[in-house]
Amino acid sequence: MAGRLSGPARERRLALIFVAAAAVVLVGAFAVSRVGPSPTLGWRIGLGAVPMNPQSTSLVIEVDHRYCVPTSGGSDEWLGAPDIAYGPTAVTITMHARIDISECVGMYLSGVQVPITLREPLGDRSLLDGSASAPATRYVP
Repeated sequence: MAGRLSGPARERRLALIFVAAAAVVLVGAFAVSRVGPSPTLGWRIGLGAVPMNPQSTSLVIEVDHRYCVPTSGGSDEWLGAPDIAYGPTAVTITMHARIDISECVGMYLSGVQVPITLREPLGDRSLLDGSASAPATRYVP
């Protein structure tokens, strides 16, 4: 049949396809490693918030953003959804930024109010800010 490769030509083509596929995988892995995790953002219990108690299932936090804010016209698209981890002695809330550095136009330093809803009452657990490797305590019952 015309157009079919055999012998050494076929082996060269298969080797070339294999090398190209390996290059694509390596470039993709490098790109993912360069992106890294989204930056975490510190927070505190919002000013004027309702005092916490064991029955609390909602609160308002103020998120500090010390990274560039995208040109989204004042919206909070740069702010990721809260990660909330429930443990026997603490509830840890971690906030993340979803930013693309190429869209940065400045720095945003004041707190942004974010309502948080817990899936269960706080109970006798502490409330922790998970933005650092050693979470900061924000409330102790």
